[in-house]
Amino acid sequence: MTLQEKIQKKAEGFGKLAPLFLEGAKFALKNQWISVKDDLPCNHEELLNPNDKRDTSYVVAILHGHIVLSRMYKLNGKWYWENDEPTHWLPIPKLPTEHQ
Repeated sequence: MTLQEKIQKKAEGFGKLAPLFLEGAKFALKNQWISVKDDLPCNHEELLNPNDKRDTSYVVAILHGHIVLSRMYKLNGKWYWENDEPTHWLPIPKLPTEHQ
């Protein structure tokens, strides 16, 4: 059974609240750390910096047990991490549009 099928099956148990459960599951899945073994920021066009003449992607990453800002860049057709390769990463969250 796939993860999506497990989520759908679990949601069925919530009756009328199933749509809310599904929205919560969707949010949780979108906000998890991504292992570099599973995926890389350079695979996501929306994460590439449009203002940079070189292909560059900035992300939040776990590097040597610390949360850091990290960068991937393309050089001679190959992608590299700026420093050591992190174990996991997340897209940088969007800044709020209003002051709170």
